Amino acid sequence: MSIKEVSEIQIPRNITLFQNTCLPNYQMITDIDFSDFLELVKFDDKSFENAFLLRNIIFPPNVEVIKGFNYCTSIVSLDLSNCDRLQKIGDTAFSNAWSLEKIIFPPSIQIIDGFKNSTSLVSLDISYCLELENISSFAWKNAKSLEQIIFPPNVRIVRGFANCTNIISLDFTNYLKLLQFSSAVFYDAWALEKIIFPPNIRTIGEFREFVNCTRLVSLDFSNCNQLEKIGDTAFFNAWSLEQIIFPPNIKSIEGFSYCTKLVSLDFSDCLKLEKFTSYAFCNAWSLQNIVFPPNVKIIGEFSNCTSLVSLNFSNCHQLRKFERFAFNYAWSLEQIIFPPNVKIIGEFNNCTSLVSLNFSNCHQLRKFERFAFNYAWSLEQIIFPPNVRIIGGFRQCTKLVSLQLSNCLQLEKFYENAFESNIALRNIQFPQNLRLIDCYAFQRCKSLRTIQIPASVEMIGENAFRNCAKLEQVTFEGMVMLAEGAFENCLRLIRRIYLQTRFVDCVYGKYRELKGSLKFETISSSSSSSLYVKKSMSQPSTFSFESGHYCLVLFKISPYFLFAKSTKIF
Repeated sequence: MSIKEVSEIQIPRNITLFQNTCLPNYQMITDIDFSDFLELVKFDDKSFENAFLLRNIIFPPNVEVIKGFNYCTSIVSLDLSNCDRLQKIGDTAFSNAWSLEKIIFPPSIQIIDGFKNSTSLVSLDISYCLELENISSFAWKNAKSLEQIIFPPNVRIVRGFANCTNIISLDFTNYLKLLQFSSAVFYDAWALEKIIFPPNIRTIGEFREFVNCTRLVSLDFSNCNQLEKIGDTAFFNAWSLEQIIFPPNIKSIEGFSYCTKLVSLDFSDCLKLEKFTSYAFCNAWSLQNIVFPPNVKIIGEFSNCTSLVSLNFSNCHQLRKFERFAFNYAWSLEQIIFPPNVKIIGEFNNCTSLVSLNFSNCHQLRKFERFAFNYAWSLEQIIFPPNVRIIGGFRQCTKLVSLQLSNCLQLEKFYENAFESNIALRNIQFPQNLRLIDCYAFQRCKSLRTIQIPASVEMIGENAFRNCAKLEQVTFEGMVMLAEGAFENCLRLIRRIYLQTRFVDCVYGKYRELKGSLKFETISSSSSSSLYVKKSMSQPSTFSFESGHYCLVLFKISPYFLFAKSTKIF
């Protein structure tokens, strides 16, 4: 008899663990009967893997763990009702059982895994499995014919039905102990149109629970009084979603990206809602109106909400921070009323319809992030808050003509690229306590003609005013360290540098450049052909600069010692 002709084999009845080594050449077997194997308690990994012809199995009554029937593609039905001690169906136990249409579980079952790719399964009833505690993450993934699931009444966590593309509705009304959906539970459930959530659910969306449920039209969480968090990408790509009723006790919302049919959001009754996090409602292209909760503290991502026209945060007295990407690419946004107590402004990049910004009542606003309002091409006026300390993120605001910052007495720093390429900017009033103008801060501000640098400024960064083609006059009220290229290509600036000081020595000279570094030919307090010194100037003095010249700035540490720094500024 050849191996291919094997259809029936006798196995010792006293075995306790079944492995694939127990039964060579099992792939040709069609029927298995373990009903008399009273000591057999476990089927191990790969026990009957790739038994393509196996149609019928009678399991031993005392079995506790089943694994190893992966790719048994001819099995149509599984009856485990007499396996009173069965607790676990393990990883990949019956994965790829493509013909499986019916499963009867024992009431003792506690853990279910391993029915991935059961593509012929239409209905699943596990309501009588009262001890079932855990449905694993990939238990019924890709069961694409599955239409109905009846869960056990005591289930606490539901997961493991990703890519079940034929489920139309889910009703969890009577599942009072269900607290969490987890691990992409209904990911890619494309046919899902309706969900009734359990009343005591606490968390949705630890990882992509309802992503790509593209036929969901509405979500009602109003009876979910314990729901506190809708997490990471929970309802990502719910393209048909038009309405969401949020629960009263929700604290954190994330995960509604690409809900492209949402028109309105009302959070006014969500008194505990404090945070919108990353990807909260980004790419909600149809969203026109948002009523924010009164106690919100942090607003995350609403980027690409291109239909928003106005935002009113005036009643959000606890709102402290707009995160990065907060309202990027809100192209239609024309008006923003900011909250009075905000401290940090994140990103409103590419809000190209904004004409004016008024922060005069934002007395706690300290910082504009690096990308705050870049590319606000229509922006003509900004009223800055009095107590701001750091400003960034107004790059290519090409209609901005004037910056009035003289009342911002706590302003210390401009970020790099802060006002780069503001080609219409003509006038800047710097405040007296400013310390740093960082790299490229006003590069390519081609309409600037004159600027006055306060005595408080310690450093002007690399290329800070590079390519300011019309800049003709710069007045320094004190000594400042100039980084390389600070005024590069400011072709009209030659012979128009003014130094005003009474207390700090200023030295100017032309130095020789050797192998990329500077060598001082002379450092002297007396006049020479290559060095000029002005001490304790009582009147403003003018120095003529020429291309290739360097500025040597001296910081007086004591009456007898000077620290020298030289940089090329043109």
